[in-house]
Amino acid sequence: MKKIALSLIVPAMMTFAANVLPNELSSFVAQKYKVDYNTQTQENKDKLKKEYEDTVRLVSLISNDVKNDIDYKAAKNLMAINVWSQKYMQNLRISNEVLKELYNKEKPKTVPTYNLYNIFTTDKEKAENILAIIEKLPKAERLNEFKKQVKIISQDFISNKKDGNLGWIEVQKLDKNIQEKINNKDINDMFVSQLENVGWQILIIADYKPVKEVSFEESKEFLTKLAKQQELIKKVDSLLK
Repeated sequence: MKKIALSLIVPAMMTFAANVLPNELSSFVAQKYKVDYNTQTQENKDKLKKEYEDTVRLVSLISNDVKNDIDYKAAKNLMAINVWSQKYMQNLRISNEVLKELYNKEKPKTVPTYNLYNIFTTDKEKAENILAIIEKLPKAERLNEFKKQVKIISQDFISNKKDGNLGWIEVQKLDKNIQEKINNKDINDMFVSQLENVGWQILIIADYKPVKEVSFEESKEFLTKLAKQQELIKKVDSLLK
């Protein structure tokens, strides 16, 4: 009986899916794959259209199973607010006068950013010994020696491919334990930090960008996002009154 029921339902749904609006299809592709449907090859367009038609069919076939589900209802409400919020902010136009006023109020600054190299080991004694050995060297020679020790000791096989380099990292994105230890450190300074239940990191500061004030032009993108978020909050408050 199930096969008979599906054979009746699916053709009807295929007819419905074939009438998918172009804008709806473009939105699906943009949200799922972060690409523009209209710039794709015809072969890719056909595949994407088929995928969305299958999605529409599947949702229709399972909708009765989830329509009263509390998780579905909560997710649908959150999605509705998210889509509305994004559309509302996209349509906002913020004047230069508003941005300049916000700039003078916020006085935007960069955050401290560090270019770090890392040696990871599960052996605390080994980490402390390596730290002691390299710290005896003149600061100008430490990084080269550190890179050599990465190849010998480090168990971080991802960063090892780049001589242990972790890249530029903003201070607030570092582990809290590292944030405390890195404070007041300078270029080519080193320290050991524990990764709880994992092991030990020896870190060396290869370079450092301190806090600095940002010009109006440099901070325009940040200010625009901030202004739009503030307008969104005002709009939500007015709707809930």
